[in-house]
Amino acid sequence: MRRLAPFFALLLAVAVVTAACSADQATDETAGPVSDTHQASSIDRLAGARLDTTLIPDPDGTGYQGALLDQPVPKPDFVLHDTDGEAFDFRAETADAAVTMLYFGYTTCPDVCPTHMAAIASALRTVDPEVAEQVEVVFVSVDTINDTPELLREYLDSFDPDFHGLTGTAEEVNAVMTDLGVAPSAIDDMADFPPAHPINIAVFTGDAAEIAYPYGVHGGAIAEDLPTLVSTGVTRS
Repeated sequence: MRRLAPFFALLLAVAVVTAACSADQATDETAGPVSDTHQASSIDRLAGARLDTTLIPDPDGTGYQGALLDQPVPKPDFVLHDTDGEAFDFRAETADAAVTMLYFGYTTCPDVCPTHMAAIASALRTVDPEVAEQVEVVFVSVDTINDTPELLREYLDSFDPDFHGLTGTAEEVNAVMTDLGVAPSAIDDMADFPPAHPINIAVFTGDAAEIAYPYGVHGGAIAEDLPTLVSTGVTRS
């Protein structure tokens, strides 16, 4: 678990950033994209596909600064490698967290990724430490060429040393993304650089994500939601 370490208008044009800033099962015995214990159904993937779309929060209508998803997105079951080179079982490693934030990006992303990471880090510094203690943040790199474990660790440490960074082959990461329902965009060829990636942060409370944070939601807004998400998850009126 972690150590102690007003939503503004979202422009629809920001969605275009997804393109600019921007599956075979792995055979590795210690890490692979998707556990055999869970394969996303077509319905699950359809729900997850909303994470690839333009999401607009409605705080007045929902009471949350994040955007509520139409359908819950099941928490994915996969194993990749962390920045220490160890196998990281996503569901097992985050099982005790009340809230798990999952994001796909890359370290040289010029805008969306650092903005999101800074917002989450700011939120976790703002909330009560007992709330922050129950939140895990997982960043999966889609740049399998340039994002070495060392570089990814240095990048995440600049925001919060408790953020988990995960890497894998392009095939492994793309299988995870496919299982979740987002477009597989991990690259292993510089001809495809810069890689595309979802611009929304998936926020899992328990075994599903019912809320996500799109680009433009700042740390103060996330901090406003976190106590409720940690204590009760998402409650729909």
